Amino acid sequence: MSSKREKIHEFWMKRTGREYVQEPDIRYLLRATDNEIYKYCLDLHRIHNAGEFRYLSIDLEDKLYEINDEDINYGLALVGSERIIEKVVKQRGLDPVVRQGLLNAVSRNQHWFHLRDKPLADSWINTLVQDMVQSRDIIWLEAFVINPHLDQEFIVSLLHRTGPFDGIDDDTFLKVTSNALWDNETYTGRIFKNEPSLYPDLAFFKVWKVLLDAPVDGNFATWLTRYLSNIGDNLDVLSLPDKFAPLKLELADTPGQLFKNEPKFHASLILKKKYFLEHLINKFQTVDGDLRGVYGELRKAIVASVSSEDLAQLEKPLLKKNDSYVTQGYFQGLYSKSCQITKRQFKRNLRRYKRDFILGFLATEPLFEHWQRARIIRSWVYQASMKLKLWGAYYDRCDEVEKCNKDGRFDASSNDPQLTGLEKWRDFEDKFPWLSFALFVAAVFVLRQLVIWIHEGLH
Repeated sequence: MSSKREKIHEFWMKRTGREYVQEPDIRYLLRATDNEIYKYCLDLHRIHNAGEFRYLSIDLEDKLYEINDEDINYGLALVGSERIIEKVVKQRGLDPVVRQGLLNAVSRNQHWFHLRDKPLADSWINTLVQDMVQSRDIIWLEAFVINPHLDQEFIVSLLHRTGPFDGIDDDTFLKVTSNALWDNETYTGRIFKNEPSLYPDLAFFKVWKVLLDAPVDGNFATWLTRYLSNIGDNLDVLSLPDKFAPLKLELADTPGQLFKNEPKFHASLILKKKYFLEHLINKFQTVDGDLRGVYGELRKAIVASVSSEDLAQLEKPLLKKNDSYVTQGYFQGLYSKSCQITKRQFKRNLRRYKRDFILGFLATEPLFEHWQRARIIRSWVYQASMKLKLWGAYYDRCDEVEKCNKDGRFDASSNDPQLTGLEKWRDFEDKFPWLSFALFVAAVFVLRQLVIWIHEGLH
């Protein structure tokens, strides 16, 4: 007879719309051979992978567990709830080889994450992960982390190296996160880019902690550069430590105003970002010839990950550093969402920052989009690239855009954009910004004269 806890467990499954394996399947499983039950579990796992979840009831799990067949135990570890996989691993996984097979199945189980009825800190899975971290079982940890239904608490703990991942050594950490998170297109697409709203509390939105805690090490510098390239401009400035210009927030008494002294509040925010960026830039400076480029790319990625709105207010403190990588990152971040720039601004930046301005601009996506303004600006970039002998960087960037241009969103042609008549006129207007106003004044004058002549003719 089911215990009170088990009844609550099944009641919760029903209340949340979770569906049991149907009655015909239950009758089949109770009469099936061991091999047929094993194959059924494999089929059920494939169904789970497709996003459709049908669960084994607690009574059915217990009946299959009592059979005590090695293959069935593996199947239960693959599709069962946390309750049953804990029993399977602890009681049927005494042999090291069998245990390893069961743990491999657990790492791919997409079911039990949804049914955990205890806090993560009290969960048996939490203890299991701790054991895998201590034994440095990289293969199992990679398989565990790659699970697309992994609870976000585990990802936060992994990236912050807390909870079950407390004490994970640098080598294991880099291998697990690099192979499992960054190198898996499906996982990074779901977590980082396509559906960020599903994970509002993930560590990716508190990147500052990872940056501040990371050691100054060449391998970590490469890892952090990839990390920043995945998260976009999600720096949570409000949660920065107070040592970066403390913020004093007081709620306003008047309606329509959120905080008292809002101008000072926003000024303090910019100051906080400035000090934070300067701290990181100084932290990852190096004169070591072998690692100069590695740390440079990291500094560029750090600056580029700041929102374009914030960078617009941080031009002087960042560009006065005369750091080539910081300058490239600045322009990459500044135009990451829109490449709106006038010909006068383009010429000014080209004159001051030359190669770094062009290299930063080339790294943006809007530059290659299909719209009139982007074609005009890309023609400027093309001409400047040829003049500065950056044709290699220009063509490489076009090839890179072409590889990810599966939906035809970008114009990745490496040729000089051939401007249409209207685009040439727009370009001409940019060269002479006063021309449009002059033509407008002339048109008004001519129209006025026509009105006067017509009026005199009628009288």
